[in-house]
Amino acid sequence: MLLLRWGVLSVVVLLTTMLLLLSGCFECVDDAQLRLLCGNPFYLEAEATQHMALSPAGMFGWCVAVTLYLSIVLLLRRRFAERLQIALMAAVAAALPGLLCVLWDCVFYVAPLVFCVIFTWALVVTVPFFRRSRS
Repeated sequence: MLLLRWGVLSVVVLLTTMLLLLSGCFECVDDAQLRLLCGNPFYLEAEATQHMALSPAGMFGWCVAVTLYLSIVLLLRRRFAERLQIALMAAVAAALPGLLCVLWDCVFYVAPLVFCVIFTWALVVTVPFFRRSRS
């Protein structure tokens, strides 16, 4: 049953992420991130904004890896507090390269990755199918 829950959760999150990537829904978040990086205190150069660290396909590959791992970790936890702590740490770890990319002179758009973490956590917490039964 755990394998079924893991597969369904991963497919739902990845299909939603793929649809949002293809429809361009993350562009407004990417623009906000770029405005943040070009402003105070980061001052990313205009030339560096032309270099993306990952293509959309590469970002989706990272989303697949993070979703597959995070979904099984969250499904194995029973308590809300444990799931919340793991999801918060994963969201911070996913968002941090978006700020540190200033050191690499490129832009690393993290919106799809952070979305995968938050959406995986939200589904595990709210949908009863993804909760383990108490034995």
